[in-house]
Amino acid sequence: MGRLANEEIARAALNWPPEAEGLVRCECGDDVCHEPLRVTHAAYDRVRADPMLFLVRPGHVVIGAEDVVERAEHYWVIRKHEDVRARVEASDPRSAH
Repeated sequence: MGRLANEEIARAALNWPPEAEGLVRCECGDDVCHEPLRVTHAAYDRVRADPMLFLVRPGHVVIGAEDVVERAEHYWVIRKHEDVRARVEASDPRSAH
């Protein structure tokens, strides 16, 4: 749900320069989490280019289902495990399904 909401936020921010920070929503596995993340547009687009990557608040990691691949001051990037690839890719708003 967070990834879909963030795509709407990014679309609405038409003049979001690549190095400017903006606020997006945590994309952790907790559907009720709406915690904000401060991230640059360039970092957001880089993460969105890979459907297996998600932006989360530091510490919002599901051990055994995903791994932290990058730590930044205001967010972490996690990668889902390969066994859920089909489901993750099917839920990616940028994929052609």
